[in-house]
Amino acid sequence: MKELGEKVRILREEKGLSRPVFCGDESELSVRQLVRIEKGEFRPTIKTLEYIADRLEIPSYVLMPDYKELPKRYQELKYFLLHHPDYGDKELQEQKEEYFDEIFENFYDDLPRDEKVLVDCLQAIDAVRMTSNSLYGSSVIEDGLQDLLSRDVYKAEDLLKLRLYFNCQLMDGLNVGEIKESEHETILCFHDKLSSQVDKIEFDCLNLLRDSLLASLTCLEIPC
Repeated sequence: MKELGEKVRILREEKGLSRPVFCGDESELSVRQLVRIEKGEFRPTIKTLEYIADRLEIPSYVLMPDYKELPKRYQELKYFLLHHPDYGDKELQEQKEEYFDEIFENFYDDLPRDEKVLVDCLQAIDAVRMTSNSLYGSSVIEDGLQDLLSRDVYKAEDLLKLRLYFNCQLMDGLNVGEIKESEHETILCFHDKLSSQVDKIEFDCLNLLRDSLLASLTCLEIPC
């Protein structure tokens, strides 16, 4: 616990955040709890760790006691999948399917939750686009959107989840000729949230932000 607390303290101070500023209204984490965590006197819950990670703008698994660096080969595969949309290129599409198979066979079971969400979203985005069927994405994003409405800074998996949501709404809208008014309002809300992220997110996520914004704009072109 002491090692975890020291890591939290160092990362917080590197961001220039005092304890009161870090804890905000203290509804999720009190200043007293943070002091005890940083001193190694208190073991935080998973929910508290996730809140701390959000405030530090890092994946939550980095703070987990059993955190290990992700395998190099997995990182190579993930980088390729993140940066190579196939746009109907059959050869590239087949290569991506092989890479997904390699991830699921060799790495997926041992990945942290955030990484599993990222992989699931990437695969579902391709599946929804190739089949024009939102069912391939609905199970991945169900129950996960409400949290994103209140989140201040989006991470890679959040941006992919939103892009998947937009793609699902686009396919449904194209299939029936319109998007439900309630969904149109949600899409507009997320579009506004994404537009405010430009100066907040990590530089490495800017391409994901761009893709999510474009997906939201495409949805908004369909009448409701």
